[in-house]
Amino acid sequence: MIMKKFFLALAAALLTIGMTATALAAGTFSVKADELQYDLETGQGIAKGHVIVVQDGSRATADYAEFNSKSKTGLFTGNVLLEKDGGNVTCQKLQINGENNFSAHGDAVVKHGGRTLQADRIDYDKAEGYATTLGSWARLIDVDGSTMDAERIDYRLQENVARAYGGVKIASEARNLQASADQVIYETKAGGRLELIGNARAVQNGNSVEGDKLCLLNNTVAQIEGGVKIIYLPEKEQAKQTTAQVA
Repeated sequence: MIMKKFFLALAAALLTIGMTATALAAGTFSVKADELQYDLETGQGIAKGHVIVVQDGSRATADYAEFNSKSKTGLFTGNVLLEKDGGNVTCQKLQINGENNFSAHGDAVVKHGGRTLQADRIDYDKAEGYATTLGSWARLIDVDGSTMDAERIDYRLQENVARAYGGVKIASEARNLQASADQVIYETKAGGRLELIGNARAVQNGNSVEGDKLCLLNNTVAQIEGGVKIIYLPEKEQAKQTTAQVA
């Protein structure tokens, strides 16, 4: 109790004179900020200005944070950056709910494995390896620069499978592919399947395919279902289009 009172008195002094305050707790937890209030007994803390919180291999920075080192929960606001499990998250507000869950709000960006997921809000469940977007828009950027835009994207990071819903559009310069559909199942691994469902359309090298459902494997149409429409350009015409695009 004496040590606790001494620590709190020291923290209060640091707050008063505006020095950088640092708190250390058992395990791998530490917090640093311009202003800091921290209770060693409960693990509850408030940090202001240049906040850095490190716990169990993850590192979060923000302008302001309210956290609990024992329950491993916290609310971080302002220029938030979370580095965790080989990836990182940027947003304006981050709610952490234990080791396995977080919710990123405001220009949320999650980067992992060379891929980027963007939305107004992204919720993540580490145990399931599952990220889902909330809001009116979402974008997934693949390692080759290909983009997929939709109203919502659910992405299983461990399985490298993304499901997109609502006005889905795909643009891939690397594959010379443009595609659209109501829903899309996108296997992001090399040679993965791309399934377009509902009002499906794909254009590649000047050739277009339309149908109720399209399945592409290794950039080749493997299956077409319902209301099929195909426009195929001979190789000479494809070459002319390619030359015109370059010019």
